[in-house]
Amino acid sequence: MPCPSHNLCLTFPMHELALARSIERIVLRAAGGRVVKQVNVDVGALRQVVAPTLINCWSFVRSGNLGSAELSVNLIPAVISCKACLSKTRLQSPALYCGTCGSREVAVTSGDEFVVASIDVEGA
Repeated sequence: MPCPSHNLCLTFPMHELALARSIERIVLRAAGGRVVKQVNVDVGALRQVVAPTLINCWSFVRSGNLGSAELSVNLIPAVISCKACLSKTRLQSPALYCGTCGSREVAVTSGDEFVVASIDVEGA
């Protein structure tokens, strides 16, 4: 539903909008006044971030030296390591059990990341 007083609808999912604002603050601080061309973010599957929605929210929150910066989202698969049989399982659902032996004695080895991995700035 479009916002009545704007050409753009600002009714974004709050999770992705808050994340986009956090990315903006982190990148502005790291850029030190330089113009940013690209922001690269690693997002784990367990973070339940919808990448296209995050990118869309980014286009509305970026400002100043981030005005034309593109956001690239690298999705990191969720992987667990079994403490019983030592195998690794790439998760297809959020069920945390070993795909080999069925044990629930597991540890997440990837998939819970949310990291600004790098930024590309003009003149670098």
